[in-house]
Amino acid sequence: MRLTLIALAVVLIAANSAQAQVFASGAAFSDIKRFSGDPSNSTLDGTTFGGGTRVGMFVAPRWSVEVGIDVGARTTKTRSLSIPRLTPPISADLAFPIGILPPVFSFQSRTTNRLIATSVMLGFRPATTGRVHPEFLGGLTFVHFTRTFDTSGPTPLASAVLSTGATTSLSQVSYIIAPAPVVRPQKAVDNVPALAVGFSLALDLTRHLALVPEVRAHTFSLNGGSPSAFVLRPGLAVRWVF
Repeated sequence: MRLTLIALAVVLIAANSAQAQVFASGAAFSDIKRFSGDPSNSTLDGTTFGGGTRVGMFVAPRWSVEVGIDVGARTTKTRSLSIPRLTPPISADLAFPIGILPPVFSFQSRTTNRLIATSVMLGFRPATTGRVHPEFLGGLTFVHFTRTFDTSGPTPLASAVLSTGATTSLSQVSYIIAPAPVVRPQKAVDNVPALAVGFSLALDLTRHLALVPEVRAHTFSLNGGSPSAFVLRPGLAVRWVF
């Protein structure tokens, strides 16, 4: 975060230079998150949308520097788990059709995550003519990644009635299924550095206004030996050059 604030200060100070062109832009993007591990059992993978804002300057005809923050929406993965049914503690000589026993209980686990990326990017623009300007970007990102784990237990099943066979003198057996524990929401926050690369194609609409299709990628590892991640954010920005 300190690096981001310092870079922003440099941009604002250098804006006083007669040769520097300051710009500001806003972007909307798709947020595609993929984490290492078993892809069939990943609770952190997801695809959503997001938005960002950037400020920067062209320090030379082919070079630019910018500071920006991109905020992705939350993604949620829900998993259901049923615990196998248990035989009620009744006499061994009691015969009954097991098939009518319901599951003891089931519950749902929800994992919600969100990624906010604050980046300092250096851009290179090859020499071009006309209104189309490609740009290659590279830099560092400060990733703020939040995870919330929430497990909801089932509503306790009411007393169940089992029909027994003719070999027992009991006509009915009732039993009560104990409720499963409910796990309260838990939150984990990771603040980690990431490498960032990108490519954009500025299409000048006027002298000051440009439409900028872009794609940016971030790669990082979470704290404590947690999975590594690759985040791809293709989007569209609108840029105003002062």
